[in-house]
Amino acid sequence: MNAESRSMKKYIALVLTILFLVTSMSADVRSLGNSSGLTKASTLEFILYDANQIRSWVGNNGHIVSHIPTGNSGLEWPSGSGNAAVFASGLWVAGMVDGEIRSAAAEYTSEFQPGIIIYDEVNGVSSGPDSPNDARFQVSSINKTDNSDDSSPNFNREFATWPSADGAPAHDGEYFTDANDNGVWDVGEEYLDFDFDGMYDEPDGEMVSGEDPPLMIGDQMHWFVINDAEPNTHSNLWSTQPLGVEVQTTIFGFDRNDPLGNVMFVKWLVINKSGGDIDDMYLSIWSDADLGNASDDYVGCDTVLSVGYYYNGGQTDQNYGSRPPAVGYDFFQGPIVPSVGDTALISGRQIPDFRNLPMTSFVGYINGDATLDDPETADEAYNYMQGFSADGDPFHERLDDSQPITSFVWPGDPNTRSGWTESDDYPPRVMRSLMSSGPFNMSTWIDGDGDGFPQVGEPGVQEIVSAIIIAAGTNNTNAVDAMKFFDQFAQGAYDAQFVLPSPLAPIVEVSELDEQIILSWAEDREEVEAFSELEYAFEGYNVFQGESENGPWTLVATYDVVNSITTILDRNFNPENGLILEGPVQFGNDTGIEILIDLQRDYVRGNIDLVNGRKYYYSVSSYAYSETKAPKTVESSKRPITVRPHTPALGLVLEAATGDSILYSHVGIAEASISAEVFDPLQLTGETYAVDFLMDSTTEMGYWMFGKTDANDELIDYDDPIIFSSELGSYESDLMDGFVLSVADVSFDAPSYKTAWMQTVNQVGTQYETLELLAISPGGVDSLAWADETMTDTVHLDTLYGEGAYYDEFEVREVGRLTYFDLIRANQHDVLIQGFASKFGGQGGDRLADIPGIGGGNEDIETLQADLEIRFTEAGQNASLYAAAAGYVPTLINIPYEIWDIERNIQLCVGINDNNRSGGNQDTTFEDWETTLDLDWVVVFYQDYAEFGDSTHVLFNNPNSGWCWQFNSASKFTVGDAVQITFLNPVNPGYVISPAGELYVPEITGDRWLIRPTVLSEATADQKKDQLEEVNVFPNPYFAFNVEERQPLDRFVTFTHLPADETVATTIRIYSLGGHFVRSIDHNDGVSGFSGTSFDQWDLTNNSGIPVSSGMYIAHIQVEGVGDKVLKLAIFQPEERLDVY
Repeated sequence: MNAESRSMKKYIALVLTILFLVTSMSADVRSLGNSSGLTKASTLEFILYDANQIRSWVGNNGHIVSHIPTGNSGLEWPSGSGNAAVFASGLWVAGMVDGEIRSAAAEYTSEFQPGIIIYDEVNGVSSGPDSPNDARFQVSSINKTDNSDDSSPNFNREFATWPSADGAPAHDGEYFTDANDNGVWDVGEEYLDFDFDGMYDEPDGEMVSGEDPPLMIGDQMHWFVINDAEPNTHSNLWSTQPLGVEVQTTIFGFDRNDPLGNVMFVKWLVINKSGGDIDDMYLSIWSDADLGNASDDYVGCDTVLSVGYYYNGGQTDQNYGSRPPAVGYDFFQGPIVPSVGDTALISGRQIPDFRNLPMTSFVGYINGDATLDDPETADEAYNYMQGFSADGDPFHERLDDSQPITSFVWPGDPNTRSGWTESDDYPPRVMRSLMSSGPFNMSTWIDGDGDGFPQVGEPGVQEIVSAIIIAAGTNNTNAVDAMKFFDQFAQGAYDAQFVLPSPLAPIVEVSELDEQIILSWAEDREEVEAFSELEYAFEGYNVFQGESENGPWTLVATYDVVNSITTILDRNFNPENGLILEGPVQFGNDTGIEILIDLQRDYVRGNIDLVNGRKYYYSVSSYAYSETKAPKTVESSKRPITVRPHTPALGLVLEAATGDSILYSHVGIAEASISAEVFDPLQLTGETYAVDFLMDSTTEMGYWMFGKTDANDELIDYDDPIIFSSELGSYESDLMDGFVLSVADVSFDAPSYKTAWMQTVNQVGTQYETLELLAISPGGVDSLAWADETMTDTVHLDTLYGEGAYYDEFEVREVGRLTYFDLIRANQHDVLIQGFASKFGGQGGDRLADIPGIGGGNEDIETLQADLEIRFTEAGQNASLYAAAAGYVPTLINIPYEIWDIERNIQLCVGINDNNRSGGNQDTTFEDWETTLDLDWVVVFYQDYAEFGDSTHVLFNNPNSGWCWQFNSASKFTVGDAVQITFLNPVNPGYVISPAGELYVPEITGDRWLIRPTVLSEATADQKKDQLEEVNVFPNPYFAFNVEERQPLDRFVTFTHLPADETVATTIRIYSLGGHFVRSIDHNDGVSGFSGTSFDQWDLTNNSGIPVSSGMYIAHIQVEGVGDKVLKLAIFQPEERLDVY
């Protein structure tokens, strides 16, 4: 065979494939989405598998990775990166029929076609293939969230018409909730009315398309059926007679942020519908993997895991860089063969006296190689499948005839360099591989149980489960170890029969601000946080920043449930040393759940400020935890979000910033704490909102409501507000229209308690006392220290501070080689008020209250809710003293403070009750004026001190008595200090529910807070001219590289601060320094993808698409109605060399 180039071989294969498609049938190419309105025009179809980090074109021609839709590599990893990992991959089946080799293979072309084989399964008679043009044989594709309700946004026509009758995985009968666990549906139990006929459809032993719902596996599933029964299709490859096999193919995957997010599973149900026997059959997975640069790959296999794999031959790859991945293929479930005493496992079913075959051979081959060449005939292909060389000779280890015979080429370990690896024989190059399992015999299918569906255990049926696994390490060889570690997760998923927990990835909204990014994920939080499957329950959110849209990722924040589950340890692959070690996998800290984050720092580049115009990459995931399962935590996949912080587009002015308080107006006299703080100014709507109050007169329960208002500032939907809550003490909302609402201190009752006290004036401040001790054994809180300067007695530090000790805390101080412990005691200066320490007059003093239970007392609500202030003055004021020694006969004394009603600006009278009961009248003076206040009750009398201050006041049954409190004995004061006590004014409800349940508005005006956020506004003409000066371009100069470029030829510079308004004509014209016109860019043409944004790009080509040369250029930016801006731009193109032939 000539050593033709691999690219030419693929080109010829592609041409043949296209000719086949054109002459026999048309092919449909699409990606999976909402296909509610999709009418399929053809049967041969290629659809995009994109359930997770693998993005692969699959086709109903036997390809699990297809190059046909694009003419290039069919599998991308990671998804969205643009980096190719596999060119093509497909199923091969071959066996002997009457001593003749027959094959059915999907290589660069295919011997399969869509559709079933018409077959009498009772008598085992084949009538040939059904029409490949029947629309029901196209690929059927569904997502986990799809449904059959055509009024739902998740409606999928292919879900509703799932081809159950043709063998697609389906559930016999509609799903239901078995409330009493009796295994059958009972009237009244909920069920999923799949066909919307209003009746529960019980299992009936038949599968009916459109009646029996899909049996979902994973988060995305594709199903199709193919056969090789058409003789003409075999001329595409090796021109054998058909085998007469039908293959039902299910491809599925899990959207997870763990190894399973890098796996694509494939299940093949192979049915012999030929009407005869097939002997010595083999089933193989063929692959042509291109790991980035296709010309530097190696292959190998692991005979223990039944894995064949590809890895990069060099330490770096042209596309993947220094961390190229490894791609593996695994047989989790091989064909079964008779084996007395063994038990085969088929999709969770045990079949006695059979066993599953593993991978029985692996061959890597090289186009044009003398020993390992591409198979050109069915004989050569069949020899490879058996584990022989193409000419039928056995392989010897290390390709040395003196070494033992083997069926596995290159089974060594490339990371440890042990055993036989490809690097022992060849330099890196373009590789293909074939991993096979066999032999096994298949008689024609007979439907043993008469259900009309083939299943393993019946003659002529085999089921094989495989997967593609991709992983990267820190270099080219330990990527193989990472892939094998990921393979263990895939094996675990198979062992669990794919019943796996899959947390939902949050839907994230983004706002791009000036050097600031805001992410919020409130939209589906209820569904995300309700996750509970298979003993896993929602635990928290992770926020990541990536170096690119594909990572590597840096954890920015974790918001987890407050439940004492913090850092979670589990087994994990360490790419640094290739070991599987226990370590932290989640980093919770009981912070509580948040659904938004304000990002102003670049955590990837050293915690610096974000830079306007630069691209940043973020992702938000949810994770769940199980105390008993392995792994202990599962996480949704990372869905990359690409953002650019920037100032408002030219022509707009942002009127608010994060952290601003939104202006409000208040109607009424209540003193509730209502506030709104801007979090995301771009989401502010400019609408007016109101907080109103409602009282249920039957239950005497009070509520508050929040919603949008009409032109008259009345709630639009008072019967269905945005928030309706009975949380009166403290409430903080989720992010709503760009702001967060806080509601606190709401009361519907007359004031009966103090809401707050605070020292508004403090003349001296807190005083401290310290003690210095020389440490003997520093290193802990129980360290020994010398008790005094004599250094004869020692003391343990932990006996000197803390609860019950004299000192409050300590600090460690280093002086030269000596260590000192400085013990600290705070001698508090603040005036402290308490209302709970003792009883007053023998009555319960369990609250700061209106002299409870002793008769009398002021009951006027407006009087009692007036705020008070205690002012420490030189003169003080008179007070009525009640002392036990005086028989509680009031006498006047002087106290060092004054009591004021600060709402009416009236000084009030006061009484002091002697609480120490010492037997003397020592409380007539305050001897320690500058230090302490006795632990006595202070009683306010609501009488004007200017009129009644020289009179004594009775304590009991005094109609003017009001609030009472105690000063804490640790209180200290200085003349000039002041303390305020504030009381909560109750709200008047604007709405009342009557005992009859009717809602009405009372005559009294209710309290209402109106909140009016500001929004983006149009800039003035002068402001627009100033903003035009901010238009810029980066990188400038362009030095042969832009950090945002993802491909070698993807060169560009970016213009910033352009108008986002598509109605404003904005043109960028590029000229050479000599004035020659080079390129024109219409910013709002709707073609470039930047229309409607404040950015645009120049791809460094002229108007003819030819790359410009290095040099200086002039950029002229013209904005309609604003003016012009001229920029100089230096371009240094990378060095390029042309091959000379």
